[in-house]
Amino acid sequence: MQLYASHPGGARNRAALARLGFGLIVSPVTERMARAWTGQVMLDNGAWSAFQAGTPFDFVAFAAFAERWAGRARAIIAPDVVGDWPATAALYVEWAPRLRALGYVVLCAAQDGATAADLVARGADGVALGGSTEWKVAQIRHPQWSTFSERHVLRVNTRERLHACIGAGWASCDGSGATIFEVHAEKMARWAVSSFQVNMF
Repeated sequence: MQLYASHPGGARNRAALARLGFGLIVSPVTERMARAWTGQVMLDNGAWSAFQAGTPFDFVAFAAFAERWAGRARAIIAPDVVGDWPATAALYVEWAPRLRALGYVVLCAAQDGATAADLVARGADGVALGGSTEWKVAQIRHPQWSTFSERHVLRVNTRERLHACIGAGWASCDGSGATIFEVHAEKMARWAVSSFQVNMF
């Protein structure tokens, strides 16, 4: 499983993330701090940051952001509306063709109530599992998401959730914990290794 940090942090933290094999999940909010990063990159849309700040999502800025990173990142999460699956599904249908034209694998942010069949019906390239914490935790082990080879879990910061993601065969996950302290990045890397060994045997 590929681990992604959701914020690059300072120079010391970036060095630790690179050494431990983390990628970065970059959004319009963290883009400036991530420009010097040479490792693996996935793009987030920044909807969660806008939601937390209580500001409208800036579609024009997102489009420009996606264009700047084309060719540098392989996958991108299409715009979504936090907590609103019908609106998120509509945005995916609207934005996926435009983002694919830039060369991206376009992930759909699954919100509470979404099913894998819903994503398939909308032609999703893959899933980024979000939604409320309770719903997301319940969905991590649900076999329906194995429909997708491109599957990522958003906001994973505990050992239990990381182990669940690895045990269920998710391709990647991200979290903010690794970027707060270098020591937490070390801890998450150890958790991933121990979980992989348990699931192998």
